[in-house]
Amino acid sequence: MTGESVPVTRRRGDTALSGTLVQEGRIRIYAERVGRHAAAARIADFVEHSLEAKSNTQLEAAKLADRLVPMVLGLSGGTWVVSQDTDDSQYTSEDLINMAASVEEHYFHPMAMAVVEAAERLPHQQHFNHKEVEFIVAHGVASSIEGRRIVVGSRHFLEEHEGIDMEPFSAVIERLRNDGKTLLYIGYGSELLGVLALKDTLRSNAAATVQRLRQLGVGRVIMLTGDQPERARLMAEHLGLDDYRAGLMPEDKALALKNLAGEGARIAFVGDGINDAPALSGAHVGMAMHHGADVARLAADITLLEDDIARVADAKALALATRGLVDSNFKLTVGLNTGILSAAAFGLLNPVAASALHNGSTIGILLRALAGAGLPRGQAARAA
Repeated sequence: MTGESVPVTRRRGDTALSGTLVQEGRIRIYAERVGRHAAAARIADFVEHSLEAKSNTQLEAAKLADRLVPMVLGLSGGTWVVSQDTDDSQYTSEDLINMAASVEEHYFHPMAMAVVEAAERLPHQQHFNHKEVEFIVAHGVASSIEGRRIVVGSRHFLEEHEGIDMEPFSAVIERLRNDGKTLLYIGYGSELLGVLALKDTLRSNAAATVQRLRQLGVGRVIMLTGDQPERARLMAEHLGLDDYRAGLMPEDKALALKNLAGEGARIAFVGDGINDAPALSGAHVGMAMHHGADVARLAADITLLEDDIARVADAKALALATRGLVDSNFKLTVGLNTGILSAAAFGLLNPVAASALHNGSTIGILLRALAGAGLPRGQAARAA
């Protein structure tokens, strides 16, 4: 519901939101808020009210127009071998990923699949033969390789359930956490063999798209996310964003946009999940990604037909070009009609000639608009 890239563990006494997905295990819920008070119902209510408010704005815009004549978890696997056992020194960082992937390949959890994908990209792939894999709900997996127990999972799992001491490596672990990494711990033979550091992979053209948006006149680029603050900070710094707000619920995103609009900002919001629906409907322009949730596409004004963040900048460029075409056609219409009427008023044109010129110029300008004169051809084709 928050849009975080990594599943969140919930234990007895924690809160859970309606509309979220149980990835593994079982859940028993006491419903504190039901009906219209539930999270999904509140999102629908946000969307409905935002659309009603927007319709009034659109009516005013239409009146003005009549008077004037008319933007997925990846993984980058990094490893750090931290075991001080001399018998473990034979394992390389590639061995660590291969070993973890050998037991994780039987587990359909997003982090497990990310480890398997990382192993498949290694130049030297190796499968470690192991015994039957044991799945421990909300903790990880366990098996046996060469007669020694291997466990892959959370720190809580290794420390409290397996009795593995991580204190000697706390500095390394803390550094990785401060780098915004999600950590997966590997224990082997009752000792910590290593840590896999998982990190969200940004789209390769994300930074270039942000830069292009600035060149197209966008004043501020702000990220609103349900992710943890440290991870959000690293992404914002890498992309060169002006600001970020982390740990947000769906209604928090909508409230943030409302506050920005209250400061006079004109807002285009790009999102793809159900958690983005209130913000998509509340923004001046909502843009849903191609593979976004159904409710996100319904709440948005624009749905991109390619799952490429660069299309957001294309849409902005196309909008500016279209606005320029409208303005130029308006000026052309006013100029030609003024000239024709002035000539007729001074007797330089008879009524038939004036009428023919007026209608002919109108048809010509309409054809110019239909042809999209001045619009970027490639962007127009991709946006169509």
